[in-house]
Amino acid sequence: MSAETLLTRRRFLKLAGISLLGSAAGMASAGPAEAYCGRALEAAPVYLRLDASTTPIIHLWPDSITPIRESVAGWYRSDSGFIPRSALQPIRQLPATPQAAAQPPFWAEVIAPVAALRSFCTPDAPLISRIGHGGAMQVIECLPGPIDWYGVAAAGGDLVGWSQALHWRPVDLQARPLPDLEILLDQRQHQLTVTQAGQAIVQAPFASSQTLPAGYYTIEPGAVGGQPSPTGHEGAAWQTMIGSEYSLSGVYWHNRFGEQLLGPDVQVTPMLARWLYQSVQSDSCLRVYS
Repeated sequence: MSAETLLTRRRFLKLAGISLLGSAAGMASAGPAEAYCGRALEAAPVYLRLDASTTPIIHLWPDSITPIRESVAGWYRSDSGFIPRSALQPIRQLPATPQAAAQPPFWAEVIAPVAALRSFCTPDAPLISRIGHGGAMQVIECLPGPIDWYGVAAAGGDLVGWSQALHWRPVDLQARPLPDLEILLDQRQHQLTVTQAGQAIVQAPFASSQTLPAGYYTIEPGAVGGQPSPTGHEGAAWQTMIGSEYSLSGVYWHNRFGEQLLGPDVQVTPMLARWLYQSVQSDSCLRVYS
């Protein structure tokens, strides 16, 4: 990996709110080598300058993609203007060509801006749900044809709906454990820090739905795609169990990390949740403090 590529990937992670510290070069593989873009989480307003009290010059369509050039004090700058950071989800470079459908069963993640779940295999079938980029679910059926369709299920294995296969990619379940790993959750600052052998290597904000009791917890990988969120969203990804009662998950439906929000107990970006899921091992632990 060239120094130029590593720095480029570091820049993307920084846009996503993830800071690389120490020697965490491996985390850089979670980002793309070239493109930086954002998925509009809503009808996102675009402003001519950094002032939300002014009238937006345009609005982006929900789930549309726009380039992200830089992050400035709670804003992203795109080619058309400035967009509030909370209105965009930074995403990895989208695939240039469709992938052939794989044979189930397997876990898969959304690689399109969004994947629609429908009640049966036609584009005009009733809509059940919409899974945003980075969401994960289990593929249990495949219906080939002019358009390949996947039958997808939640963590329990029950069919939820049908989605076009080109919007999904099988996930890499290979573990890449890091010894002496500890996750620190500062609930006052809503800041997550990962240390290895006492050295901080990754830091990022997190959102939470409740206050976890202070103390030490064992952690271990859970389901690749969790149960439906209390918010109604399917496909919360890369669930890491915190003790026996709590969990950390990657969520795609907001970019408001650093706040108290309805949803999984601890919420981070899908890319960070994946890295944590693959990095924890039997001696890893999590410490909660305020």
